[in-house]
Amino acid sequence: MTEHTPHPNWRKRRQRPHIPPPPPDQPLTPREWLRHIRTHHDLTIDEVTERINQYHPCTKSFLNHLECGHISIPNLSPEKKDALQRVFNLTEEEWAHGTSGNATIKDIG
Repeated sequence: MTEHTPHPNWRKRRQRPHIPPPPPDQPLTPREWLRHIRTHHDLTIDEVTERINQYHPCTKSFLNHLECGHISIPNLSPEKKDALQRVFNLTEEEWAHGTSGNATIKDIG
């Protein structure tokens, strides 16, 4: 039996490419806005999941799908939307602006 040798660049091939942040005045998609809100608060997906679960059942997988764009943020249930607003301390106006696709990084900071 021959010994398996991994591809010499296996580690590089598995790493995600670095995507630089958008310019501060470029509009963010709702999923980008949510990710920037989370990182602005220095929270991991696990920490956000734990905090959301205080208000409404949520999984880490669900939040990953939100940030990846597999689930549409503007179409969230009112309960999940309310839980996210509470976790990030967002007003209804801030939520509407962020999920509209018109928010920028400058709006977050």
